Amino acid sequence: MANEEYRAYLDSPEWRAKRLEALAFYGRRCRKCGETRGVLHVHHLHYRNIFYEKMEDLTILCPPCHKEADRLRRNLQRVEEGAILDVHDYEDVTIYDDMPAYFGGGC
Repeated sequence: MANEEYRAYLDSPEWRAKRLEALAFYGRRCRKCGETRGVLHVHHLHYRNIFYEKMEDLTILCPPCHKEADRLRRNLQRVEEGAILDVHDYEDVTIYDDMPAYFGGGC
């Protein structure tokens, strides 16, 4: 999936409808920390069903938890690519192994 294609999707009426559906399904609360104030993001737990997401492919995160989820995903990608991680990154990768549960995903 090209970055431009993904950005266009996030600006589409289809994604806006899916985002509202996810917020209604999960509620307006970060599924990691419980935050309810401010902007909440609909986060892809994975991209296997991109453009055709099911609710179990998504979760609701506040901006700080979303930033952390993206950081953990990048660390996992580095591991899969054979990059060497420092000790701090290794601890995060073990958390990522159960990311759907860790970030409130999976129905």
